[in-house]
Amino acid sequence: MKKIFLITVAFSLIGCEISEEEIRDTTFADISIVPSSIEIDTQISTDNSGRVIITPSAEGTSLFYVDKGDESPIDEINIGESIENFYGTGDYIITVTAESATGVQLTLTKEIFVLSTCTPDEIDNINSDTGPLLIDIKDAYNSLFTNLGGISSSPETNPKHDLNNTSCTVEKVSMNSGCSSFAGLLITFPNDYQISESSNVFSMSIFSLEKNVDVSVFFIGSQNYELQQTVENLNQWETINFDLSPYNGETLKRVILYFDKGEQCDDSVYYFDQIELKS
Repeated sequence: MKKIFLITVAFSLIGCEISEEEIRDTTFADISIVPSSIEIDTQISTDNSGRVIITPSAEGTSLFYVDKGDESPIDEINIGESIENFYGTGDYIITVTAESATGVQLTLTKEIFVLSTCTPDEIDNINSDTGPLLIDIKDAYNSLFTNLGGISSSPETNPKHDLNNTSCTVEKVSMNSGCSSFAGLLITFPNDYQISESSNVFSMSIFSLEKNVDVSVFFIGSQNYELQQTVENLNQWETINFDLSPYNGETLKRVILYFDKGEQCDDSVYYFDQIELKS
């Protein structure tokens, strides 16, 4: 009888068809297990390809829904899996929802910035007759600046693209050992610029990799004056603004840029970009 019974059971199991709903049945699941400790790991490529690897993780779950933030379809992946996605340049918010076996969900968002290509510089204007002052280092082969006192400068590839500067080309300044402590960069405008309420802020972006730097600008025109700002954030682009409103009505013919004016040259390297005269 035992043999007959075992055979009967075996045939019963073989002939039984289990539905997908039964496989997914969570009636006997532990309802106390809920998602927790959710995290989103993102690996953003530094080659300007726009490639991003998204890897979610959490406890109490095995299933994730990933909204990549670029209006593409939501991906459903298992724990331990990753998603590769290619973005255009911009800011994106990634949303990951972890779901437990009983359908309890936990959601986390993460904001990322992706640079898929640098921004070509389209305008360099130093002539007041043709528009506002804007030096964006458009030409990668010719510098608009005259080196004074033994320093050197040249257009170079942007050393670091970030939210403050996505330009392809910037100006590199080398404080060559042995240069004068008053070495600087001179630029002369073909026609004078008028300082007014609509153009009384002299702005520029600075990048310093190794140390803080004092940036001084000597303004030469109907009145001469010098202003200074200190760049304290390293390894990132920082915009500094010089307030020229006390000189409204004056004209501007030349400017000289100084980096750590008065100090001994020590082969330090700085970068600058995006010089503007604006309101």
